[in-house]
Amino acid sequence: MVQIGMKISLVIPIYNEQIELAEVLAKYVTDLKHMCSLYNQENLGYEIIAVNDGSDDASVKLLVESARLNRNIRVINFDDRYGKQAAITAGMEAAVGDCVILADVDILNPIGVLKRVFEEFLNGHQIVYAYRERVGFDKLMGSLSERFTNLSAGLYGIGGHYTGRPRVLLFSRNVADVIAALPSKNKLLRTMDNWVGWSIKRIEFSSGYNKREEREKIMKMKEQFKKRGGDVVQRSKVREHTSALIYARTLLAVTFVLLAAAGVLLAFVGLPFMAHFFLWLVTLFMAILTLMGFARATLIKRVGIIHSRETQEIFSIKNVIN
Repeated sequence: MVQIGMKISLVIPIYNEQIELAEVLAKYVTDLKHMCSLYNQENLGYEIIAVNDGSDDASVKLLVESARLNRNIRVINFDDRYGKQAAITAGMEAAVGDCVILADVDILNPIGVLKRVFEEFLNGHQIVYAYRERVGFDKLMGSLSERFTNLSAGLYGIGGHYTGRPRVLLFSRNVADVIAALPSKNKLLRTMDNWVGWSIKRIEFSSGYNKREEREKIMKMKEQFKKRGGDVVQRSKVREHTSALIYARTLLAVTFVLLAAAGVLLAFVGLPFMAHFFLWLVTLFMAILTLMGFARATLIKRVGIIHSRETQEIFSIKNVIN
């Protein structure tokens, strides 16, 4: 139920988004205005916090002009490039709403998706994930990939549900306060935003375009990404992922060598039982290391480096707030 004077905060990180920014911002404003009109008797309000992460294109000019025309738009301007997570963190700390919605400058997000996540918040859910749906073969492969990512997280003692799908995310005020209370200024939300103890709701939404239109728009965004030289943070993540894969594959190669050696020794050499047992034990140990290496590579690719200090500290902070 909407309470009188309730406010919604929408946080959008921005880095060189001049091509899509005006269209996406207009969609979000339309969505939020429609939501406010539905609950006009309760005086529902909204704010959009656009965090410019050191853009060197016309994004800042577009944001300033948008803020001049709409007083509900607030702009935070970084003097350098600090990364998406730092931009989100700054936006969340500045937000004053009863719930905080995190969204990207994504032209595939349709009008109506903000309303859907807000309705789930009104139904009592503290965290709401809205994922863009997959269909056909992409859905099957995506599901298998997500299962392995979550298995990988489990091997490293990290709870939660991880997916590589584009999403819109809502936090209640309580959840947002907990995240703001964590010490890091460059928080990795994908390892923090689904702790046990809060009511979580997951929903799906379609892009609103047919497959051909969707593919064309994705290709357009990829071209813009290449033109601006890629993302420094993303490139760093790819390098870590590559080194983790090399590590895992090396372990896998050693494991196969050990298995082959064990087979040869069993077939042609009459070693004592304890020697055979020791060899197979070493092979099993290498196989476990290999699996954990692949698991680490998967986590780096999907959710980044795990900040164990922060994921442990969450429980003490959360208990105080609740």
